[in-house]
Amino acid sequence: MRKPFIVFLFILISLIVILAGLIILPSKSIQVQAQHDLFPTMLKSVKASQSTLTLWLAFFFGIFSICLFTLFLYIGLSGKNFNRKKLVVIVIGLIFYAGIFSFGFASYLRYIQNDSLRIFLGFPAPTAWMLYGIWFFPLFFTFLYVIKFNDWVLKPNDYQRLKEIMKSRERRETRNP
Repeated sequence: MRKPFIVFLFILISLIVILAGLIILPSKSIQVQAQHDLFPTMLKSVKASQSTLTLWLAFFFGIFSICLFTLFLYIGLSGKNFNRKKLVVIVIGLIFYAGIFSFGFASYLRYIQNDSLRIFLGFPAPTAWMLYGIWFFPLFFTFLYVIKFNDWVLKPNDYQRLKEIMKSRERRETRNP
C-alpha cells in the first residue's frame, strides 16, 4: 500500500502546485462579452485572449485529476483478490481517458489559435470532445465494474462468507436482545 500512497502524494502535491501557480500568475483582464450591435439589450461573445501558461497549467490539472480518479479506482480494487489483469485494464483506461482529454485540449488550442470552427454532431469540435468523449468515457469504468463485479469485487465465496457472518450476527442478536 506504500506505492499508491506515494503516487497519491505526488498527484496531490502537483495539483496544489498547479493551483498555486494559477492563483499567483498575473491574470489578463479578458473581456468575453460585449453589447450586440443590432440588439442593444443582448450580449455577444468577443475574442478573449488567454495566457499560454494558464492553458497548460489547466491541461496538467486535468491530467492529474484523471490520474487521481484512476488511482482511486486502483486502490478500491487492490484488495486480497488483486491481480495484474486489473492493473492492466485500469492503466489502459487511464491512457484512453487521458488521451481523449488531450485530444480535446488540442482541439481547443486549435480552435482559439486558428479561429477555426469545425462542427461535429452539432457542436464545435472542443465542445464535442467534452460532451462525447470526456463526459462519457467514465462509463467504461462503470460498465467494467458491473460486468466484473463477481470476479473482481465480491467473489461468490466472499458473498457466501458474508451471508454466514450476517446469519451468525442475527443469531447473536436474537439470543441477546
